[in-house]
Amino acid sequence: MRIFNGEVELDNGTNGAAKPEANGRAQKFAPQFHISVLEVLVGLLFLGTWVVLFAAGGIIGTQPYRDRLTHPENFTVALQLWFVVLTCYTATNVAALCFLSSYLGTLGRRTRIGGQERNDVRADAFGQYTAAVMRGFFVYVGMVSGTVALTGPQTFTNTSPETYLRLAATASLISFLAGYKPQLFSRLQGRLDDMVADKPTVSEHSQTTMVTEHTTRAVVDKEKSVIAADNRDR
Repeated sequence: MRIFNGEVELDNGTNGAAKPEANGRAQKFAPQFHISVLEVLVGLLFLGTWVVLFAAGGIIGTQPYRDRLTHPENFTVALQLWFVVLTCYTATNVAALCFLSSYLGTLGRRTRIGGQERNDVRADAFGQYTAAVMRGFFVYVGMVSGTVALTGPQTFTNTSPETYLRLAATASLISFLAGYKPQLFSRLQGRLDDMVADKPTVSEHSQTTMVTEHTTRAVVDKEKSVIAADNRDR
């Protein structure tokens, strides 16, 4: 073994540098995300905000504040009432929890709370967080639509603490997973697309088949009549 130009040369004539395929495997599992201090600080702020909003939504009832909004004493009181309603009313509170959970899910993915992953690629942090917030909005709309369709609007107008805890916890969990694992969001979106997509029924398919058969027969009969007329002319 000799050292030549800063490289280790073995007795068999090969150097001690890593093989290209080994470097490729190492780079494949190398950390791809570079977390900034700002991301961590914003994440901690959002985490604290999520805890405060979750507690406020389960404790503070907004019916008295909503009633007072119809005739507020002055502009300052109206702002205070609106702040309480927007932060504690179930519909808007759960929306904020979905946005925060999606951001925290993406932050968790970038900080690798689940360990190294094979499919991580370099990407812009701002784009990732923006996409996470949009996924959180999608989860929120889906949760609200499903809840209203199944239980009616009273889930939001007259929510019990137990109902709020179930709704807020479920929406936050799905939003966090949508931010942490975009693949899960793609699967959820695909299932919803399959449910919403228009699929022809048996009757519609039968009608379409009958119309196609009649059209084909009409075209064939017309061609036969044209051929017969040509033969007569000859």
